Amino acid sequence: MTIIQRKAKEIPNGRTARAASRRSGELAGIKKGMLSESGETNIIAIILIIIVVIALAVIFRNQLLGIVARLFNRINGAIDDF
Repeated sequence: MTIIQRKAKEIPNGRTARAASRRSGELAGIKKGMLSESGETNIIAIILIIIVVIALAVIFRNQLLGIVARLFNRINGAIDDF
């Protein structure tokens, strides 16, 4: 009996074997992406974008709070009119 035949007996349906093979390929792709230099650049870009968004939120905090307060007042007014 060949190795393939033994593995086929161990795994009840072929889908499980294909899924396991696909998962190992996906993990290899993730590992390759994490180790590549372009992955490092993307992470740095994402971190910089997050920092800019937080800075803008801090700078315009009062304006954002005013917008949210007006929005909730309109919602409450619409609910009261309903």
